[in-house]
Amino acid sequence: QKALSSTSHLYGVRAMEKGELTEAESLLQQAVQLYPVDAEARRHYATTLWQAEKRDQAVAQLDEALRLSESDSSLHLQKCRYEIERENYAEAMVAVQRAVDLDPQSAEPWALRARVHRAQNRPADALSDYHRALGKAPQDRAVLEELAEFHWSLATDSAEGERHLHRALVTLFSLLDTYSQGDEPQHVLLLAG
Repeated sequence: QKALSSTSHLYGVRAMEKGELTEAESLLQQAVQLYPVDAEARRHYATTLWQAEKRDQAVAQLDEALRLSESDSSLHLQKCRYEIERENYAEAMVAVQRAVDLDPQSAEPWALRARVHRAQNRPADALSDYHRALGKAPQDRAVLEELAEFHWSLATDSAEGERHLHRALVTLFSLLDTYSQGDEPQHVLLLAG
């Protein structure tokens, strides 16, 4: 059973990578049925279901994968992303907090927790978590860009607009410094402009 499951899992992942969602879903469902305790097969099955817009089924598969592999921080991050998209921020926070607890030295859980705080309209907590993420990965372009955009949004929405505008520019310049001259993305240059 396990060998057959592994084969279905492998072919399912290949189909998913090619964008053949119907084939991937069928193969990954078979893999999960043949060997129900394979958390990775369930993760991939959840991803395929999510891409096929079967959100509730995807979350159910991911929850089962988490039950099987509670200490896998990447599963908690995936769960958080799904819950953010579903606008279920309380569940997103539970998932991301577990990821932070499991892997506090990684920037990704802190950045994702900042997004949850943003969605919950908690800007001070979001800023704190973005800075923690940058403390772990100071050159992380995605986090630098998110932080700059967040400061920009706070500059237009708060009484401390000038301070946030200054911080947005400082963050953008830090982001631009991660690129070679001439390689800067146009959208970052436009934002700085």
